[in-house]
Amino acid sequence: MKNSKASILIILIFTSALGIVLVSLNWKSSKIDNSIQKKVETDTFSSADLFLHLSEDVADAGLTIDKDFPIKSIYKLKNSDSIEKLIDRATIQGLPSLGAFYYSHLYDLKSIDSLILESAKFFIVAGTMANKEQKAMNYYVQAQKNLEIYLKNNPQNNTAKVLKGYTMVRTQPAPMQGIGMLLEVLKEEPDNIDALYLLGEFSIESQQWQKALERFKKLLSLQPQNPEYLFKLSEIYGRMEQKDSASFYLKQAIDLKKGSN
Repeated sequence: MKNSKASILIILIFTSALGIVLVSLNWKSSKIDNSIQKKVETDTFSSADLFLHLSEDVADAGLTIDKDFPIKSIYKLKNSDSIEKLIDRATIQGLPSLGAFYYSHLYDLKSIDSLILESAKFFIVAGTMANKEQKAMNYYVQAQKNLEIYLKNNPQNNTAKVLKGYTMVRTQPAPMQGIGMLLEVLKEEPDNIDALYLLGEFSIESQQWQKALERFKKLLSLQPQNPEYLFKLSEIYGRMEQKDSASFYLKQAIDLKKGSN
């Protein structure tokens, strides 16, 4: 299995460090309501639910369960090389939910912490791509479960904390718990790109424009050559109806992108 897969998934999950850029593997993210206000109880997401979601994803890709991607029969596979090949195939086919599922099984076989973290990352990508709200919620819940397993042995890992904070915001009626986790990461690591980006995004969603400006200006100071932050600042100023500032940052973003081509 290729060692670069972890970095590919981080790029897939979020732009800059955590912005969604599924285009790079032709994974198209469906638009769903991410401002979900009901909590999904983790014990209501059963194996049957997971198998159903995975089967739907495989069918939507025009493939066949068991022939192309074994699901229930995966538990008979004890050879890690075979499972790694399935992960590679799922990645190529643009099926992160299957990749997540196989990573979980590989973790069960090998008990290597990095494998359950990879599974969580894949489930988050699957959640962003889900074409049904409940499916997205369930994938985020599964990601959160896996992150909790990982954090038991790696409690200081800020990447896992950021990802867990993201899933908490997406799956709970009180998103401040997830926001709090992201703020804790920033307290420990003030220049954490991932946490700053997500907090900026959540500030936009909640229309807290000043906080959004502060976070994206901080990101721009850390990565001045990243046009994504300039576009975000233009968007925020536009929503605040400050047209001159919106135009200023938009022009900078366009010029920066032209210069990089």
